[in-house]
Amino acid sequence: NYTAEKSWAYSTYNLNQKYKNLTGKTVVLKSYNTSNFNTTLYFYGDGKLLKKIKMTPSSAKHSFNVNVAGVKKLKVYVKDNTAVSGGTSFGLTDCKLYKAAPPKQPTVNDISIKSGTITGITSKNVTVYIKIGTTTYSGKSNAQGKYTIKTEKIKDKTTLKIWAANKYKMKSSTNTVFVKVVKK
Repeated sequence: NYTAEKSWAYSTYNLNQKYKNLTGKTVVLKSYNTSNFNTTLYFYGDGKLLKKIKMTPSSAKHSFNVNVAGVKKLKVYVKDNTAVSGGTSFGLTDCKLYKAAPPKQPTVNDISIKSGTITGITSKNVTVYIKIGTTTYSGKSNAQGKYTIKTEKIKDKTTLKIWAANKYKMKSSTNTVFVKVVKK
């Protein structure tokens, strides 16, 4: 109807914590109103504001990169800041989601039952968890993927459950290790 009004629109996407980044561009579209708008584009992850971009005709062209790590539901929301006639003329293009991969299942290189030290390898810079009975221990792997975790003394015939998780909240499969002391 070409009367001045504040408009809004949104769309939601189920990401299910499978992605780490969303990239794309905002562009001006050829339509009725290309010279008179003041709009903000919002990206929300599970209700939390991740990024906002203010757009006017002179600043509507943007490249964006939104961290969506750990997000289950993404909401893309656009809202006019001022009432304009003829709507807002911009769009999103070249949008790409980049997948996050779970860490590698941790392997065990050595278990020192006397000192309670467990060493092994997994993906680099992830958190490694070791569950012994009802107690869970954790530590970080280094830039080469090596980890060392100190626990209490490990008893004979103990089962260890070992897994890793990355910053995107993705978990590896669990490695179950049965400790059996061999006496020589």
